[in-house]
Amino acid sequence: MNKRTVAPSPSRWVMIAAAAVAIISVLAIVIILALYATGGPELTILYWVGLYGLPLAFALLVIGVLLHVRARRRG
Repeated sequence: MNKRTVAPSPSRWVMIAAAAVAIISVLAIVIILALYATGGPELTILYWVGLYGLPLAFALLVIGVLLHVRARRRG
C-alpha cells in the first residue's frame, strides 16, 4: 500500500478553489442566458456571481501559480 503522507500544498487548494469559483460563475452565466431566452425573472445575485466570479477565479489562479513557484524554488 502506497499511502501518501505528505499533505497537499496550499497551491493545490487555491487551484481547486479557483476551479470551483470559475465553474459556479460560468454556470451562473448560463442560467442568466437561459432565463433571458425564456423570459424569466432577472435574478440580481446571478449577475453578481457571473460578473465577479470569473475575475476572482483568475486572481486565485494567479495566486496558486505564485504559491507553486515559491514552493518549487524553496526545494
